[in-house]
Amino acid sequence: MVVISGGPGNDTLNGGPGNDILNGLAGNDILNGFGGNDTLNGGFGNDILNGGTGNDTLNGGFGNDTLNGGFGNDTIIDDNLGRFEIHNGGSGIDTIDYSNVTFPSGFVTINLETETTSVSGGNTETIRNFENVEGSQGGETIIGTSGANRLDGNGGNDTVNGGAGNDTLLGGSGNDSHIIN
Repeated sequence: MVVISGGPGNDTLNGGPGNDILNGLAGNDILNGFGGNDTLNGGFGNDILNGGTGNDTLNGGFGNDTLNGGFGNDTIIDDNLGRFEIHNGGSGIDTIDYSNVTFPSGFVTINLETETTSVSGGNTETIRNFENVEGSQGGETIIGTSGANRLDGNGGNDTVNGGAGNDTLLGGSGNDSHIIN
């Protein structure tokens, strides 16, 4: 395993064929995982993270980031919901993870069908090619696709709508509603 960290400027960090950890830190960075099961952390700045061929974990950090999972079963972590961001899971069975975020009930809608995450009174993020959702610690509405989804509301009072397909719906703590079509 190789760990590579950038500096305060705008860096381009490239992983290799193994399992790498790339940390952009400050600046508007480009992180490329390439092969292996990589962990990419953008840090501060408007970063571009590209996972590559493995089962990667990407976290943009602060800023308006573009995260591309690539091939494999990837997890994209968004812990600063409400910015102008683009998340693309890529091919494979991919998860968008908001579990580090807390918002009041009814404040957030995560819709895999329309490929958007909307924040009431805020911005809309683009979320493409995701099959699974880990919701926030607040209450939100989560809507799946016509395919098989795993939708977990986590904490808060959630509304979880699987849509068509063979879905797994989880509410977590709180008073949750599940809609089954």
